[in-house]
Amino acid sequence: MIRIGTSRFSRAALLMMVGTALSQIIALGSAPLLTRLYEPAVFGVFATVVALAGILAIPATLRYELAILLPERDEDARTIALGAIAIAFWVTVGVMAVMMGAWYLVPAFGTMSSLGLWLFAIPPLAFCVAVQSTAVYVANREHRYGRIVCGNLVQQAIAALLGVGFGLGAMKVGGLYLSRLAGYISASATLGVVALVRSFFVEGFDRTAFRDLAARYRQFPVFNVAYSLLGVLSRDFPVLALTAFGLVSSAGHFALARIAATFPANFLTASISQVFYREAAEKIDTPPFQDMIWNLMRALAFGLVPFFLLAALWSSPLFPKMLGENWRETGHMFALLASPMTLALLTGWPERIFEIRAKQYWSLAVQFVFDSMVVVSVTALLFYGYDIDIVLTVFAAILSGYQLTYLALVFVLTGLGLRKYCTLLAMLAAVVAGMLLGHFGAGMVLTPIHTFLASLVLAGSFSAIGLRFGLRVL
Repeated sequence: MIRIGTSRFSRAALLMMVGTALSQIIALGSAPLLTRLYEPAVFGVFATVVALAGILAIPATLRYELAILLPERDEDARTIALGAIAIAFWVTVGVMAVMMGAWYLVPAFGTMSSLGLWLFAIPPLAFCVAVQSTAVYVANREHRYGRIVCGNLVQQAIAALLGVGFGLGAMKVGGLYLSRLAGYISASATLGVVALVRSFFVEGFDRTAFRDLAARYRQFPVFNVAYSLLGVLSRDFPVLALTAFGLVSSAGHFALARIAATFPANFLTASISQVFYREAAEKIDTPPFQDMIWNLMRALAFGLVPFFLLAALWSSPLFPKMLGENWRETGHMFALLASPMTLALLTGWPERIFEIRAKQYWSLAVQFVFDSMVVVSVTALLFYGYDIDIVLTVFAAILSGYQLTYLALVFVLTGLGLRKYCTLLAMLAAVVAGMLLGHFGAGMVLTPIHTFLASLVLAGSFSAIGLRFGLRVL
């Protein structure tokens, strides 16, 4: 066991975890205000714009920002960062030009989308997303985790404050969009993008060196662009599909339910993934590093999964009280997404193991198979008029299969092996069975409030076991 606070991983992870917790508290704290200022349909349009911007941001950089950590020379890392930003700029400008040409030359283009003029908001937001992502990897290379934390806090604070302010001014979709755009710009400035861009004009940009580096790290545009696109498409496809079929309010409910359901996984990914990537690149095959991963997996299975299940079991009555009566459907959708999002607690933060092992084609193959199933099934079910509950249940089942397959590959690539993978699944099954039996058993003899308290105590008991494994990580 490593002493608490003595390892670089534990110190950096703790800093990222505290910072991420604070930024998520800001986001969650503003949600009850935003849901009372904006209708579900407004959230649906905004979520669609954000989803399309996120999709565009991936090919915009060709995922070269992921290679920033790999060169030995800082000069090469700077060249890759500037190259990624330059590519993103010209890609988003080109997309904007094509969209404007289509808008004026093809009359049907504007009527094919329920977004209307909001289509033109997508490229600027995509560029801001790409720039911030690049800046995060630069800060990670320099071990400036405090700067990453500050960037996240600034982004959430600006977005929350402006979102509430614009909502009070009845700006609707424009308020949500401008607040998100301002958040990304402020975060990028905090992360040091201004200094990076200034160096472009002061020190110049070696295009020949970038071409050589682009060829050296060509696996990122070849594999990671496709893999990341498939991942984002799978995550956001229900929002896009619901909007395309005219179910904009349902898209808004789903978008908010997904934000709430992915909060724990996103929290872990933001807290650990950057540090994990850096440490894995140096220590991937060492027994202490493998022990750390195994202890962390067990800590999450016992420590966080019970509380996530508790939230899913009580989401239907709690969401209307927290967000307003208009958002009752959101709580129901949250419960439907509980299974895959529980598994996501274990798969998000170690995803860069595929880059470390140069096995991106493994993750791409898995992503392609399951995402194809998502696109085909969701589209077909909506086309034939099936109830949204059925659509989301099928979506959640496919996503759960993906998470289980992905987790198995993580165990193989980290050297933990399939035996420990099966052991972890048995632990998860025990936790789920214990929580469900406790919840429904208590519900038969106790009042709702006492049932909730009993379930909370049970989750805390499981969490104590997780704490034991968590201390071994530290």
